[in-house]
Amino acid sequence: MTKRACLVLIIAAGCGASRPQLDHLEPALVSTLAPTPVQLHGDYFLDAASYSVDDTRRVVLDDHFVVLIDSDELPGSVTRLSDQVIDATIPAGLAVGVYDVTVHGPTGSATKLAALRVGGPAVLTAVAALPPTVQLGQTFDLVVTVRNDGEAPALAVVPDPPTASGTGSAALLSGPAAADLAVGASQDFHFSYSADVAGALTLTTRATGHDASLVPLSAAPASASTQIGLPPSALTGTTSVSPATVVVGQTFAVNLNVTNNTSPAASQVMPATPVLSGTGAAVLLTSPSSATIPGGNTATFTWTYRASAVGTLSFALAATGSIQGSAASTPTVNAGPVTINRC
Repeated sequence: MTKRACLVLIIAAGCGASRPQLDHLEPALVSTLAPTPVQLHGDYFLDAASYSVDDTRRVVLDDHFVVLIDSDELPGSVTRLSDQVIDATIPAGLAVGVYDVTVHGPTGSATKLAALRVGGPAVLTAVAALPPTVQLGQTFDLVVTVRNDGEAPALAVVPDPPTASGTGSAALLSGPAAADLAVGASQDFHFSYSADVAGALTLTTRATGHDASLVPLSAAPASASTQIGLPPSALTGTTSVSPATVVVGQTFAVNLNVTNNTSPAASQVMPATPVLSGTGAAVLLTSPSSATIPGGNTATFTWTYRASAVGTLSFALAATGSIQGSAASTPTVNAGPVTINRC
């Protein structure tokens, strides 16, 4: 055997020198905005050994792989993880489009046509909606509809906790979970509130997320407005008269019981002067003053009359006040009749 005589043997893992097979990339869609790690999946990603039969008898391992996007070699590290998987990184800045992918290894090459799609960024748009009016104490939802109008999936999308402005206010009860939005997909996100203070209320939020390369995404702010008003039954009234039968010259009381059916206090609640009707007559002696009625409580307003003519009398009663700056009033309710006898 001569000094440099040698025999080069290709020894591949498992069996003979099979050519690589490239099946697909994960992910197959990447953003042009940022570098994206990908994995090439296939088979026969084999390393090889050169064995020299000479005085040194060296074995040299060849595990070098090259990945091409169309005809351009990927910069950076390309790592064979196994016979079926290769790690690589798609650089940022590739033009939007579809690319062939080729892997070169010690035992040959494989190409997958249209294996990689480079898309533009995900683009989030958001629209917020509220019912036009709600009542104090009522629960209601802010619905934020978020749509992905871009060219890449949007991940972990969720609107930020809304900020509130205006004279009204509401307590946030619950918010939505994050969701992934495919290209062209949309989702409704619900924030549940309880109306606490009457008045105009505007809620503003911004939907955020990220793409597959962890590039942050953000939609323009979205706002919606509502008017928080008092329920029709915020103040209610009941009546009584005592005694119900009197003689001329005797006094009697007319009572209006006003109940505040809301949680906030009703301030400056003042009954109107009673409107009398009937065949009898009476002289007003005393009238009630205004009062503040705490939420869920009842106040009684009393007028004192002296009977002055025989017949019957009825009294139309009502009261008005203010709850958190909004006017509130009872429906008109009737008291009586009071029967007035001569003796």
